[in-house]
Amino acid sequence: MKIKNVVVAGALALAMGNALAALFDRGGGLIYDDVGNLTWLKDANYVLTSGADQTGKMTWQGAMNWTANLTFYDSVRDVNYSDWRLPTAGNLTTLFYRDLGGHYLSSIYGEHSGGFDQFKNIQNADSYWSATELAQQPDFYAVMFSFQNGTQVGNGKRDREYVWAVRDGDVAFVPPPVIDPPPIVVIDPPIAPIPEPETYAMMLAGLGLLSIARRRRQNLSA
Repeated sequence: MKIKNVVVAGALALAMGNALAALFDRGGGLIYDDVGNLTWLKDANYVLTSGADQTGKMTWQGAMNWTANLTFYDSVRDVNYSDWRLPTAGNLTTLFYRDLGGHYLSSIYGEHSGGFDQFKNIQNADSYWSATELAQQPDFYAVMFSFQNGTQVGNGKRDREYVWAVRDGDVAFVPPPVIDPPPIVVIDPPIAPIPEPETYAMMLAGLGLLSIARRRRQNLSA
């Protein structure tokens, strides 16, 4: 059940249209948006392609669960990513207007920029779920976004809509290696050599002879 139009206006579309779109195909089925710092699945209907659902649609909770449990293999970097989520309503709006060059009340298939060609299987017959719940009735309604006309609408969570997974960050970013600091070398102060027993005895004997000679000189002078 659709109950409420959410914010999408011509002014918003124009503002986004003036921003520089920045989509990069990272290979492995992943598209990166460097302005939003988001990575989208290249396949906008991966639910169907992966066999998760034969219609490509899910309830809102089903979509939330599917994205949270999704593991996607990146064949370029030989990495499995399991940190996916549903995009927010703002993510979908920005993608449509700024990155894909969509126009308000126009299908993305009719008017778009070159960014559109980087994706495949974008659906516009029905809408995509967002992770954004409708503020007025969050227990029952969530926001969905239509690529048929660039609008957001509140819809009952039990209805079935398309699902598009997104993750934060760029798969091409490799964090620098952690280099352990060099170990701290503690240099002990030099230790005075301990004389050997024979040397020590000779030193005592020498001191004794000197003491005797001193007393003799004192007696002779008395």
